[in-house]
This record gives sequence, C-alpha cells and structure tokens, in this order.
Amino acid sequence: ALAAFFKMEREARTLENLHRLLRRNWKRKGFKDEDEERAWGLKALEILTKFYQNFDTTALPLMLEEYLEAQVDDITLCGRIDRVDPLERGGYEIIDYKTGREILTPEEMENDLQLTIYYLLLKNAKQMEPTRLTYYFLQDNRYLSTKRTPWQAREGLIKIKAMVEEMGTCRE
Repeated sequence: ALAAFFKMEREARTLENLHRLLRRNWKRKGFKDEDEERAWGLKALEILTKFYQNFDTTALPLMLEEYLEAQVDDITLCGRIDRVDPLERGGYEIIDYKTGREILTPEEMENDLQLTIYYLLLKNAKQMEPTRLTYYFLQDNRYLSTKRTPWQAREGLIKIKAMVEEMGTCRE
C-alpha cells in the first residue's frame, strides 16, 4: 500500500486513498477466521493513519520496491529495497518498512546485515552511495537511521561471505 501511495501524484496522497490502497492490496489468507482478519485489518488502518499523520507523505522517492542484484567480489547479492529517497543536501536514503514490534537499538542498527546488503546493492547495482539507512517501525510509529562507512560495509561483506560459505557446507 505504501509503495502504491508514493507512486501517486502528491495531490492524490490523501489518508482516504492510503486506506483504499490497503484494502486493494489486502491478502485474505492466513487468518483463522473473519474476526481475526477484521482485527488485523483495523490495526493496519491504524498503523497507516499514524504513518500519514507523522511522516512526510510528499516525498518523491527515486525507487519503490525495486529488486536489485549485484556482483560484489565473488558473491551475488540480491534483494528488494522498499524505498530510496534523494536527500536535500545530496546523497540517498534507503528506507525499509518494518511491521513487527521489535525496534533495534542504535548499536544493532550499526551492525545490521540487512542494511549492509542494501547499502552494497545500491552502491554496486546503481552506483549510488547511500548516506542514510533508515528503518520505519510502523507499529510503533518510529524510525531509526544509521549510515555505513566503506570500512563498515567491507566488514559486513566479510560476515556475509562467511555466512554464505557456511550455508554452502553440508554437515552430518
């Protein structure tokens, strides 16, 4: 719903249209019954209402839910980035929406491999260096931002390579 919302012209980005997009994109699977589905639907409407009231809905993203793939050293990284915005003073912000309840600490954000992968993807697939990496924690109506230095990205890549190597090893 948020991706479709940010694809709309700014004038059309109303709360009513955001709610309409949620209903249009709603998946009716996975609920035990209609009551549970209704409860989750109401919660989702509440979350999007808070998002609309508290965050910039006039942003003009450069990318929305874009799949990227890049060869970095000897491994291929891939992923779908929720949103990339240009920053007023130059650079780019990667935004990832989180629907769960867990909010990371600033230290966890600095070491988060998902954000490192997104950083490496944008830098290597699009030659765009992200200067801000942000998680929007939708249930709590909060966001946290961090950055990656080239050294941090390199350290993260070393960890990622070790994980890839371990996953490729069969053990009995």
